[in-house]
Amino acid sequence: MRGDFLAVAREHWGKYPVMEPRDFAKLAYQSEFGPAHMVQSPDKVLAALLAERKEAGPKSLPPEPIGNGLCRFHITQALSTLSELPLIGRMFRLTMASTEGTASGLSEKLEALAALPVPCAIRKRRQRYEELLI
Repeated sequence: MRGDFLAVAREHWGKYPVMEPRDFAKLAYQSEFGPAHMVQSPDKVLAALLAERKEAGPKSLPPEPIGNGLCRFHITQALSTLSELPLIGRMFRLTMASTEGTASGLSEKLEALAALPVPCAIRKRRQRYEELLI
């Protein structure tokens, strides 16, 4: 798993070369825990998606693999019409219900990121996240 996530991180870094350590940490978190970071309650998913769409740009972006069998949907005005959001919301809720990450899984992903020559120390970030999880 560690190598798989590192490949995902490298691919993202290739697409987004100005990624900062926090972006890598966010990618690791989303890969481990799925979309649960976005909302605390499944009944608030559609409202969160509507709010994200309102702030989104018009450019359509394809879904991106983020590891762990998951992908990131970019909620944009072009991709996500108001009629599509309920379906995306349902997919989001089903993924929330079926994805159970672990602190040790997140720690492994953060440790794997230490192999990347990213400015600022990923290890310091990993230590902070581990301290929060304890």
